[in-house]
Amino acid sequence: MEYTFIRKRLIPEEEVDISSDELISCNGRVIITRWFPIKPRRDIGWGVSYTDMESGYKISAVHDGEGNFGYWYVDVVATKYFPGENKYVFTDLLVDVRIYPGKEPEILDMDELEYAKKRGIVSDYDYNTALFVVDSVLKLYREGKFPDLLKYYAPKGFVSRSANCLKKGSSLSTIT
Repeated sequence: MEYTFIRKRLIPEEEVDISSDELISCNGRVIITRWFPIKPRRDIGWGVSYTDMESGYKISAVHDGEGNFGYWYVDVVATKYFPGENKYVFTDLLVDVRIYPGKEPEILDMDELEYAKKRGIVSDYDYNTALFVVDSVLKLYREGKFPDLLKYYAPKGFVSRSANCLKKGSSLSTIT
């Protein structure tokens, strides 16, 4: 079945079609995708995401340019489904959580959420929901109940930075 996936950001305001992400599973509550970054990045090679639409979060296992797991990144999202178009719109509610293995979780972009609330970009309901979801995600992580995203392999077409450089005739010493 064909789906359309749209990532909607509030700051800056934009919508990006991410339908090219590889759909692994979609059961009406949870969507699992494997993806490359929207824009090429030196620090991210690929990722796999678990979006729980009812709980309001997208947990991503982010892998570096060599394909090694680096960290978990959690977006707080509000999801709308448009059945006539088979389209999902994931609105980023600004606040995020990043978790490096063996380190304490970092809550990111609270300042953006506060700014958006003061300017009326997010409603009081979305603001309170975002804070509730952050607390829920932290609890989920601390209880060891994150989904097992490390079992997934890199998407088809992934070539590590070192393999890509070697393919072009460079030596490993030229990789920075």
